[in-house]
Amino acid sequence: GRLDRTFEAQRSLSLLFSFYIEPKRGKEDRGFIPLIAGAVVANSINKVTNSNKYSCKWPNDILVEKKKIAGILSEIFSKGVIIGIGINVTMSEADLPTPSASSIYLQSQVILDRNYLLAEFCNEFKKVFEDWDRGEDLTNYYSSLSATLKKKVKIIQTGSEITGFAEKVSVTGALILASGEEVTVGDLVHLKE
Repeated sequence: GRLDRTFEAQRSLSLLFSFYIEPKRGKEDRGFIPLIAGAVVANSINKVTNSNKYSCKWPNDILVEKKKIAGILSEIFSKGVIIGIGINVTMSEADLPTPSASSIYLQSQVILDRNYLLAEFCNEFKKVFEDWDRGEDLTNYYSSLSATLKKKVKIIQTGSEITGFAEKVSVTGALILASGEEVTVGDLVHLKE
């Protein structure tokens, strides 16, 4: 992951997968792809658990009850983008890598079939990605699943920090603060109001 972070999981407790896409949209718009993937992960988990408590933390985490349940990595490769996704599905407290993490099982008391969750994700991602690739503005779709917007945040970047109020996301995936500043990269922390 970013900053050489690693993730390991015991067999059958997580859903870990990568896939490759070749968007038709210009490279300047591709910063929105991780947001699409995150929103689809959150929405897919909400559907299979019959809830609405899973949400996106900009730019690439999925949260439930302020705990990380999934992460997304995107990397430009050749003519396209590789997207890697890791979802904590049936991990117990003892299996979690950090106290700030959780799993679908711990939060929903549901033991999911990982194949079913993967199929739900793939079907929705195909539709949402194709809409975006045809030029549709999906900022409202992402915003409806965001845990970050309308919150005070701190973004930690190499050698600097930015604090502000998260106002919206741009069509290129940047986080736009109330000050008008656009943030395209960094580790984000939700601050207490």
